[in-house]
Amino acid sequence: MLPYTPVMASVQTYSEIKSGLQGQFGGAYRVLDFDDIEPALEQGTAPFIAIEEVVQNEEGNGFGDPSQICQREEGVIVIHFFVPAPESSGTARGLAESVQDFMRYRTFTQVTVFSVSPPDVEMMNNGLWTAAAIALTYHRDFHVAIP
Repeated sequence: MLPYTPVMASVQTYSEIKSGLQGQFGGAYRVLDFDDIEPALEQGTAPFIAIEEVVQNEEGNGFGDPSQICQREEGVIVIHFFVPAPESSGTARGLAESVQDFMRYRTFTQVTVFSVSPPDVEMMNNGLWTAAAIALTYHRDFHVAIP
């Protein structure tokens, strides 16, 4: 059995979702990449949002003229929310629900979010932080030429 290897979303998809979050919530919360979570938890005391790519698929979805094939990327991106203690889990849940409402059925340039899960909330770091997460299911349609 091969080890699990997460498949990254395209740069276009990741950038559009991150830019959308930064545009809507960046004034109040930092929007970080998944790799920046640990340093933020260790050094910071302010709530923040982080993006994680979970799964992406592009196989077998192309159709049309070979010089301009319509291709579809589909996947899931998880948005994490971190709120330091002593703020309640309600704060993390409220932030998650605000992002959930903003992202639901949102279309960016090429990316359409068509499903957003309810928030999942838990405590972490010995109760020093409350974490919540929602999963965005998306698709991105784009055109490519067959070489």
